Amino acid sequence: KTNVVGIIQQIHPPSTFQRKDGTPGKVRRLQLEDDTGRITVVLWNQKADELGDIERGDYIQIMGARVKEGRDSQVELQVESKTQIQILKKKPTYLISPSASPIRSPN
Repeated sequence: KTNVVGIIQQIHPPSTFQRKDGTPGKVRRLQLEDDTGRITVVLWNQKADELGDIERGDYIQIMGARVKEGRDSQVELQVESKTQIQILKKKPTYLISPSASPIRSPN
């Protein structure tokens, strides 16, 4: 699990899908950036709606995200039910949280 703080660079609308067991699911992707790089954040199910009307340029803090290799072999952050997300009202005085992991590719 990891914590990050960054600025939203790109937001995709939520999409719904059907799981193998027939139940509905929801997913939303966004691109988050800090001074060390950019990463895809994948929000699942209720977390896909939790950010409401976020916009490009908003700052967020994510706590407890799971790190995973994504579809394109790049590192992604998976935001699930226990992950906490906070929308920051203004630009933080630090762009890298003291407890946050830097956003960078493993290469």
